Amino acid sequence: MFKDIRNVTKHSSIYLLGNFISKIIGVILLPLYTKLILVEAYGIYAVFEVTIQFAVGILHLGLPNALFRWLSLEKYKKRWGGILFTTFSALLLVSLGVLFFAFSAQNVLSDFIFNNTVYAHFFPVVAIIIGLRLLNRIPLTLIRFEEKSLLFITITIARFLLQLLSTIYFVAFMKLGIIGIFYGQLIGEITAFIGLMGYLIKKFKFEFEFKILKEMISFGFPLTFSGFSSRILNMGDRYILGYLTNMSIVGVYSLGYKFANLIDTLIVRSFRTAFIPLAWKKLKEENAKRFYSKLLTYYTFIVFWIALFISVYAKGIIHTFALRKSYWDAYKIVAIVVFAIGIKGSFSILKMGLQFTKKTKYIAYIVLSAAIINIALNFVLIPYLQMYGAALATLISFLFIAVVGYKTSHKFYPIQFEWYRLGKIGLVTFLIYSISHIFNPLPTLWRIITKFIFLGTYPVLLYFISFYDSKELYRIKGAIKKWTDIKKIIKNIKNIKF
Repeated sequence: MFKDIRNVTKHSSIYLLGNFISKIIGVILLPLYTKLILVEAYGIYAVFEVTIQFAVGILHLGLPNALFRWLSLEKYKKRWGGILFTTFSALLLVSLGVLFFAFSAQNVLSDFIFNNTVYAHFFPVVAIIIGLRLLNRIPLTLIRFEEKSLLFITITIARFLLQLLSTIYFVAFMKLGIIGIFYGQLIGEITAFIGLMGYLIKKFKFEFEFKILKEMISFGFPLTFSGFSSRILNMGDRYILGYLTNMSIVGVYSLGYKFANLIDTLIVRSFRTAFIPLAWKKLKEENAKRFYSKLLTYYTFIVFWIALFISVYAKGIIHTFALRKSYWDAYKIVAIVVFAIGIKGSFSILKMGLQFTKKTKYIAYIVLSAAIINIALNFVLIPYLQMYGAALATLISFLFIAVVGYKTSHKFYPIQFEWYRLGKIGLVTFLIYSISHIFNPLPTLWRIITKFIFLGTYPVLLYFISFYDSKELYRIKGAIKKWTDIKKIIKNIKNIKF
């Protein structure tokens, strides 16, 4: 079992690097954005960004998720080429439809969302980005299934470099404002598309599997609603904030949310990318349930530790990188959102029983219910608490998903998770975050150092409350001995298998 967990960790680490590279562009460009783009304009950019995520989330028809299942079934192994060609062709038709709609209705869309047509010319550009992201989902799913994480990272780096350079050119030199950000994204997506198609087209068998496509859509369709509802949970509050307050508050909130979302980039998404293919492969093994149980514990351990670092250092980092003071209040919602995202990430494990037993409709029900709760809470809380209300609505909704997701999945595929140990993680996390505030009055350098040391006590405090079992302690001691032997450190690095 530990071999499988190491496998997830290995691929998660590589996907983590890829996701980190793709998202670090937002941090690198933050001084540029906050210097040249007013906070209100940043709010407009955030709304378009949310729109892209919404569109991609609903229009993929659940085919990437279904592709995992069909590729994992032995009886379809000889028909992979036709299945890949069919799913890609289906999304190509969807992408062309999006493009046609955006070009023909750009004025209507701009007037509906922003009450003017000033931003109408943004929609065709955004539509092309949406189409390319939809098409890129198929080869990326295949790469994940085949666990070719190094290919993933290579394409990600190429996309990152071109997007970074082109964004700097369009925003800093051409002074194009937020449309320049989307031009940069467009060039990045084109780069990824070219690289991914070179890999995917070799796998094609030009046969359209209409019957299989119907079955895949039937399987993935509930997950599409789930994905759409998930987008509402993650990003719908930007629309409601804009409606109930103003675009300046949307801009500040979006910056804070983007910073908190580092936990998704660093851990949650990378973990999910590596875990899902292995989860299906482990399904028939005797120790599968124990594997899923242990993995939730280790996931929570890592996510909450990273969340502590992000929460504790949020204020200093945002005040350093955001060059306009109008952005500085963004740090105030980071702690709430970062732990909310971490909790929601556990749903990837908690819901697997529903996917294993083909009860995916319940996933749709759960996420849709949470989305409705989220919308209601936003309308109730935002008028009184503004962006804090949006953050609290997110936390409550994500807690609902985790709890109800576990309860429902347990009925069909019971797994005994280690709730007592998870409770210890929550207790230590709460204590460390609460006490860390006493270091705030210290001078900057001392504050950074003392907080770092204090955050480092996280695994130690867990040891003192008997968190680790005997096997884990044995492996931890072995790892410490292995990696503290300076004479063998180069040899140990060379022995890491990718």
